Amino acid sequence: MENLKSSYNFKDIEKKWQKKWEGKSCGTGIDFEIENLGGKISNVLIVHGWCGTSDGNWFKWFKENYKDKYDIIIPDMPNSEKPKIDEWICEIEKHKNKFNKNTILIGHSLGCPTICKFLEKNKIKIKKLILVAPSPISYNKKDFEIIRKLKVPKESENSLKKYLEDLEINFSECSTLVNEVVLYLSKDDPYVADYNYRLKEYALLTPEIKLFENKGHFNSETGIIEFHELLDVILNDK
Repeated sequence: MENLKSSYNFKDIEKKWQKKWEGKSCGTGIDFEIENLGGKISNVLIVHGWCGTSDGNWFKWFKENYKDKYDIIIPDMPNSEKPKIDEWICEIEKHKNKFNKNTILIGHSLGCPTICKFLEKNKIKIKKLILVAPSPISYNKKDFEIIRKLKVPKESENSLKKYLEDLEINFSECSTLVNEVVLYLSKDDPYVADYNYRLKEYALLTPEIKLFENKGHFNSETGIIEFHELLDVILNDK
């Protein structure tokens, strides 16, 4: 768009609308399947959580070590400290043309219900859905008492509360779009008030449960900067 002013084949009105349009859409892209000698490479998208980044926790380790085996996408979700569900869904939708029956979607924390909402909205069938230390699927007082103790800025806290209130996921529909669902949870997750209740929240997905004793929130705060157990699920074809 830098050359728009000097373009001689645009009428003034066309220039005006072209400027208005720039940056106003989620956008879309044309992606092509990548192949190797063994066949098609699965594409893997990882969505981080609230206040997260694309290179935090075990994400960078996974991408650096397995980029030759998988087509890996880890976007920085917009305004991660003050998230809005529409903005996060829009960010994932930028990559949806690449998703297919071989796709693996991985969510961490708030990224888990976000991916579920994305699938419900876009109705794209994928291979695997992997949920790691999933956040609540809606606002509840017990879990939010834990959030308040973190003493984050009030604006950030309120944004998370509204995000959870706006989710309203149809898990029955979401479950028809995935061949396999796996859920990782640790009993000592400091951000989960009741891990049994958290499992019930995602029960309609009928996930395979991977329950641990001492993995915390599966993040760098609990020393999880590599996540080898994840590969067992990714490599296991059902």
